[in-house]
Amino acid sequence: MPTALQNISTWLFDLDNTLYSANSNLFPQIHERMGEYLMNYFKITRDAAHDLRFDYFKKYGTTMRGMMVEHKIDPHDFMEFVHNVPLDDIAPCPTLSALFEQLPGRKFIFTNADHRHANRILNHLQLRHHFEAIFDIADGDFICKPDTGPYETLLRRHNLNATECCMIDDMQVNLKAAADLGMTTVWMRHEAEWLRNKPLSAEHYPHCHHTINDLTLFLQHITGTKA
Repeated sequence: MPTALQNISTWLFDLDNTLYSANSNLFPQIHERMGEYLMNYFKITRDAAHDLRFDYFKKYGTTMRGMMVEHKIDPHDFMEFVHNVPLDDIAPCPTLSALFEQLPGRKFIFTNADHRHANRILNHLQLRHHFEAIFDIADGDFICKPDTGPYETLLRRHNLNATECCMIDDMQVNLKAAADLGMTTVWMRHEAEWLRNKPLSAEHYPHCHHTINDLTLFLQHITGTKA
């Protein structure tokens, strides 16, 4: 274990675009389903729905949160609709599972999705048994990352010491609250729609203590496992 991570006793992992490659077609399909939901709800065009989805995402952290705040939608109905996508584009990775087995400490999923979606993904990837618990959007009272509130709730609920936690997330904005609370942060960088025209260099984001491009390689490094 690298010296900078030797004090870590708890690992908090984001789910989507973190435990599986952001290059898969899974999240674009979820975005399409969000667009369909907005098209049906507002009776608007696909392009207008796409723009609205992205506006809510930028303003509230998730499209669902924007719809909840501004239109009082039922979040359960929204999530059931948008997460109804096939999982053909992601596959189990035995190497990743073996690395989780070797990673010492408690492990949690911390996601802006819901338990149903998280369990479905984890079971499909054959990783569910590695995680002590899933902390989802409902556990955070439907307040999502990057708000500090759900981080604090997670720490209290599971009696965690922030300074002994490491948070791994594919969105650097979600790591600011974690760093402010004293967590060590790992930014899983990738190209994505919400990163357009934004710098990918870690020097622009001092709250990202470590930056990686591949979760498997990162876990191999910190567990001392050879490829």
